[in-house]
Amino acid sequence: MKYAIFYRLKGQAQKTHQRLIKTIGPKFGENFVVEHPIPPHITLKYTFQTTQIKKTEKAIKDFLKTQKPQKFRITGFGYFNRPKYDVIYLKVVFSKQIQKIRLGLVERVKSEKGIKDLHPRKFDKDPRPHITIVNRIHKKNFNKIWNYLKTQKKPHFNLNFDAIALMKKPKDYWLLYKEFKIK
Repeated sequence: MKYAIFYRLKGQAQKTHQRLIKTIGPKFGENFVVEHPIPPHITLKYTFQTTQIKKTEKAIKDFLKTQKPQKFRITGFGYFNRPKYDVIYLKVVFSKQIQKIRLGLVERVKSEKGIKDLHPRKFDKDPRPHITIVNRIHKKNFNKIWNYLKTQKKPHFNLNFDAIALMKKPKDYWLLYKEFKIK
């Protein structure tokens, strides 16, 4: 089974994210995110596989016992240009402490036996926290979407980094497996 570790967006920030997806997808014919919905999130650890999920849970719980909730911000829109397709997202500004938590969590989970695919990937080495609005954008639509977003009110949110979600992907969609509070 594939798993990943996310921070799940909640409250007004989640509603804003969902509104953007439901508006932009149909308006520009970019329906991948609408047709393949994923919970609004920030990826903390990209996909990995394990048959020993209880060990993963324990590693996360043990690690989080030593952590405290932190603040972070959403500060507008951003994008990645990629060779095959582009991505437009909500910009996330993590504190240095949250970056340390993310790296420490990955190291702690990686130390558990029975977990595959936890080797560093490009995302793990060069994390750019973000919340995807539209991905797999057709090159012809990128400028249209970006120009449209320039006319929209920039989202700004101050949020609490107070929980970590262990997600599972049984088929082509992500489901919450378990959420862990940071106290």
